[in-house]
Amino acid sequence: MRRDTVLALASALPFLVAEAVLSKFVQGSDFVTEAMYFCVVLAFVFSVSSLPRVRTLEYNFVRLGLMITLLADYFLVLLNPAKQLSGVITFFFVQMAYFAALIISDKNPKRRMIHVAVRVATTVLVVPIALLVLGESADMLAIFSALYYVNLVCNTVFAFLDFKKWWLFGIGLIAFCLCDASIGFTFLANEYLGAAEGSLLYKIANSGLNLAWLFYVPYLAIAGLTPHIPLGKKRAAEGEN
Repeated sequence: MRRDTVLALASALPFLVAEAVLSKFVQGSDFVTEAMYFCVVLAFVFSVSSLPRVRTLEYNFVRLGLMITLLADYFLVLLNPAKQLSGVITFFFVQMAYFAALIISDKNPKRRMIHVAVRVATTVLVVPIALLVLGESADMLAIFSALYYVNLVCNTVFAFLDFKKWWLFGIGLIAFCLCDASIGFTFLANEYLGAAEGSLLYKIANSGLNLAWLFYVPYLAIAGLTPHIPLGKKRAAEGEN
């Protein structure tokens, strides 16, 4: 491991410890809501702290994604009752910021073309598919949830395709996918499948753990860390542009 990467990781240790401590509060304390939102605030602030050293456009788009996340989680975490549709629409724009980060940094023309084509195709097709599958139960929340999630999956896949630069961020996006999958699993087990009390499905869905935030906090930590540790062949030049 390069010396600058080791130093960057060492300087990030207090941030990572703080996120871990906040994650513990999220799972059980008198300040769950505050701990949740502060996880988001801390990730954004830490991402901005590396701005004097790492100023390239792709990392600024990662920071922008975290800034938009502040608004998304304001709707979903701080407001009571939550504004789910507003939150999901805002998270869609988070994924658009991450898409911008990935596409402008990709130096492979063929992969960029494939990325755009796949993105457009999945975004266009997901709406009629959602309407077909959900039928009369389809609403704006379901449609924007589908739009947001397919773009999250696209970002995750193409982050790993540009592995040298985005593998760390890709791991964070996997955690983000698992966060949303756990929300879907809990809803499916309790509302759709009607898991019987005492069954394995019921025990997992109602374990007492906040499964979504068990994955969401690692995503936030990695997203905040991503601009702090720029990867790829041009790492040494990141602070010069």
